[in-house]
Amino acid sequence: MKANLLTLLLAGFTHFCFGQWVQQQTPVKNNLTAIRFYNERTGYAAGDGGTLLRTKNGGRNWEQMNFPSKDNLTSVTLVDSAVVIVTTSSYENVPAVYRSQDGGITWVRTLSAPAGLYAAGTPAKRVFAIGDSIYQSNNKGKKWSSVKDINNTSAYNYISFANEAAGMIGGNISGAFTYSAEFIRTADSGKTWYGSFPFDFPNANGFSTMDFVNADTAFMFTNFYNRFLPGDSSQLIMLSNFRLRQELSGPQWHFNAKVFVPSFPGRLNACRFFKTGIAYAVGDKGHVYRSANFGKNWKPEYAGKAVLNAIYMVNEELGYIAGDGGLILKKEAIHTVKPVANELHITATPNPANFKTTVRFRLTASQPVTIKITDATGKTVYVKAPVYLEKGDQQVELAVADLYKGLYDVSVLNGANILGSTRLVIVR
Repeated sequence: MKANLLTLLLAGFTHFCFGQWVQQQTPVKNNLTAIRFYNERTGYAAGDGGTLLRTKNGGRNWEQMNFPSKDNLTSVTLVDSAVVIVTTSSYENVPAVYRSQDGGITWVRTLSAPAGLYAAGTPAKRVFAIGDSIYQSNNKGKKWSSVKDINNTSAYNYISFANEAAGMIGGNISGAFTYSAEFIRTADSGKTWYGSFPFDFPNANGFSTMDFVNADTAFMFTNFYNRFLPGDSSQLIMLSNFRLRQELSGPQWHFNAKVFVPSFPGRLNACRFFKTGIAYAVGDKGHVYRSANFGKNWKPEYAGKAVLNAIYMVNEELGYIAGDGGLILKKEAIHTVKPVANELHITATPNPANFKTTVRFRLTASQPVTIKITDATGKTVYVKAPVYLEKGDQQVELAVADLYKGLYDVSVLNGANILGSTRLVIVR
């Protein structure tokens, strides 16, 4: 059975191919609404009832952290390797911002507000939060100051920065009969924030989610609301060429809007767009959609039943999704080593492996040898210290218990030269 599994995994792969979304084991059943990673190994997921999870091994294991509130958690911001910012919405207490400076072990409430809060960081580690106002912190969330009040007819649930200067807040304004999308934008690092000119939108759809491609281009999913309830159809629009103009009510952001997808199934809750054209979208239908051309065409990559609420992509082919019922999905690309001329024939047994495997090969000349294991992204995750081996048959045992399940490349090197490589599957 294991041999058949290995054959299926290896069949048809070239230098690089797409991975699959795989459900990860989590210790909770509460809905998860936010997910964020600091690097490829350390990440956090947050959700209802004060649920906060942490992984330190790329999603292989998730531990539930003690959090001081049972309120629903709305966002996670990782300022650095130790400082974590979590926001809440109203349930038992007023909405608040909580700060940890030890990776989620202990927490201090640093801000309270009358409206649900969401936060995001900038490249320079400044942090902004939105609720009844736009709040700013210049000391990693220790203290906050209000920089702009938000009118009480608007509700915002998205904030992000394309770079240190350009940021946008997305949400809805409540009209007489339904919601309509709007945004607030800064182009001067948060010193000033101005709203969108409403008549530049192609229609009166409500806001769902959005993402930057660069400082002057953003993609926004809107929803065909049925009065004040989300509808079963959405739309994708591209916003670009932002320019600030003086209107009767004050400065407002004008922009170009182009409809990319007139009708998209369900309501979208989160998306991620890359400069390469790769894009992902998730929502209430439980599907993960992928595009290779900036959202003009989409294909489903995963179909489930649970609502998908948040997505974080480390890169175009490595990412995580959080959803209802404690669901976390992980996708990682399958990366292979290019063929090497006259390479050694290398085997690894057992393969698939669990805690250890033995690499076997034959050297035609005595030489120093290093054995390296790389993961699906091409990152080196294991190195066997260089050792001088005599000519002839070799076998080297590798301890792989610390590697999480997935597909790896095992390479035998002489200095920087790859003598040969083989595929290794880790199972748990």
